[in-house]
Amino acid sequence: MNFPRRKIFFLGLAAAGTLLLAGSGTLFWLARREIRAGTFVVSAPRITPDAATDAARGVPVGAPVEISADAETHFGLEPALRLEFSLPEGLEAADRVEQETSRLGPLRRTRLRFALIPLAAGDFADASFTVEAREKDSGAARRVSVALPAIRAVLPESAPDAPLALVSEFGGDADDAFPRALFALGAAAAVLLGASAFFVFRRRRRRASAPPEIPPWTRAESELAALRVELDAGRIGSVAAVARLSDIVRRYLARRFGLSADAMTSQEFFVSMEKPDSPFPPEQRRFLREFLNAADLVKFAGLAAGRERTDAAIARAGTLVAETTPPPASEKSASAPAAKPSPRAVSRHGKL
Repeated sequence: MNFPRRKIFFLGLAAAGTLLLAGSGTLFWLARREIRAGTFVVSAPRITPDAATDAARGVPVGAPVEISADAETHFGLEPALRLEFSLPEGLEAADRVEQETSRLGPLRRTRLRFALIPLAAGDFADASFTVEAREKDSGAARRVSVALPAIRAVLPESAPDAPLALVSEFGGDADDAFPRALFALGAAAAVLLGASAFFVFRRRRRRASAPPEIPPWTRAESELAALRVELDAGRIGSVAAVARLSDIVRRYLARRFGLSADAMTSQEFFVSMEKPDSPFPPEQRRFLREFLNAADLVKFAGLAAGRERTDAAIARAGTLVAETTPPPASEKSASAPAAKPSPRAVSRHGKL
């Protein structure tokens, strides 16, 4: 009878031990899950005691206010914390943020130290900061926002007899500051006036020394003479000479009469030439039509242009320039579109 009782006793003891271990493990797992799920606490921030941060006197403007706070996190979060500040205008956070980490049982405690700098006098009561931590496994961010203590900033005290900084920079007393400021403004105004006069004189001198504008008929005669020289020297062929002659005539008409002959096709120029306000008499219109049509055939259709025909065309272009050159008394006003040139005997102009 003793053996069954002893066996039952040991079986009950083993069952009790198993239940105790299972319960302990379950409690540990539940506690660890609860800690990992919810432990992220930041204590209320505290202003570091200092003579410059006396609550009764306030903080001098520009002086840093040292603040510390403790953050408790579980080991499932990254140890490095990130701070974001929400500060009113006139209050800024220093760039330096210190983090000192220590172990507190299953948790991690991080002492945060940073500084706020008031840039203006007044009371700052609506400031806060946010602490962000990230999960090691998922990388998810968890944030806790905490209000910052109120800060009162006052202007720094100065001696009543101390001279103003602006007066000290001028190197004299307050009575001498105004005349010295007037002298500085007068000197600056004199420099500006002198520079303006120099640039105006230089600009007028450049205008006066600028070479006079070459009249269009003089330029056309020079271009025709250069074309004859190149043609006589054999540096240019007849086909290329005709193409250049056509360009010379078109540029001359554009400069002399304000036409867009150099940008028009031959057909467009013929249409404009037949308008009532055209500056060309019928004889010159007929010559220009024949000349430009023949030049287009040489340039684009490959029509042969002999030397005799090319020389004759250059001579006829020179005659056109001579006929449309204004009298010497009106050369000064010839840069504007001129009136119709006086018709001359143009019947001698033939085809190219």
